[in-house]
Amino acid sequence: MIRTVPIPLASGRIAWVAAGPTRELPEDRMLVRCAAEISVPAERVAVDISTKDFTPLDPDVLERRFPAIMELLDAGADLYVGCFGGTGRTGTALALMVGQHPDMTGRQAIDYIRAVYKSGAVETRDQEDQVAYYSKSR
Repeated sequence: MIRTVPIPLASGRIAWVAAGPTRELPEDRMLVRCAAEISVPAERVAVDISTKDFTPLDPDVLERRFPAIMELLDAGADLYVGCFGGTGRTGTALALMVGQHPDMTGRQAIDYIRAVYKSGAVETRDQEDQVAYYSKSR
């Protein structure tokens, strides 16, 4: 099920990001790909941050590619964040986005995503730890 998630940005704007299982990628959105096991044409992928199920994002991939996601959000791009089920990896990516707001701690970002997106988002302790580590206001 696709949900639209309000992501508060450091600029004070709100970015509206669609999210859910990759198989539900809307035609009018570019994919932030969190799961490589689902085939998607390369021209539909805005940024690929794929990782294995139940794992945090690779730190090297995160360092190299996550800034591009935030730049796209700042520019008003229509993005869709998706993995296989739309919960763990998708929730982690969404919480990482929220955690870039200077007033948001990692715990607050996770709680926010669980409240506005899906209660089971960010499934593992390692994913939670990653959101806490990369949040602007740890």
